[in-house]
Amino acid sequence: TFNKGYHFNIHFGDQRYIDRQAHPERVVLSDAYPNPMRSTTTIPFTVTQNQTHVQLAIYNLQGQEIRTLVNSDLSTGFYEFEWDGKSATGEKIVSSVVVYRLQTSTTNSSVQSIIKKLVIAP
Repeated sequence: TFNKGYHFNIHFGDQRYIDRQAHPERVVLSDAYPNPMRSTTTIPFTVTQNQTHVQLAIYNLQGQEIRTLVNSDLSTGFYEFEWDGKSATGEKIVSSVVVYRLQTSTTNSSVQSIIKKLVIAP
């Protein structure tokens, strides 16, 4: 039996490919699930260096920030954050398309930013 929230991936291929997938060299922002979302969605990402400053935020299509989910320094690892579809003030966001942005920076690298779309179903 598997615990809810844990994801297991099996990779077939040469050892270098497997090592790159298990220990990515860059920050990875995976697809939110479920997408489209009804009440909640989970946003997974991977951090590859200790003391990486991470900001994960939701924006409307006009570029206005709806809510910040993460704004802190994180260690190397795989993370999942759940969003309840509400703004920073607690208002439920009605059906629409929004974007989620993962922005990272370390003392040794420049700022990286990755953006993906998310559909909020009625």
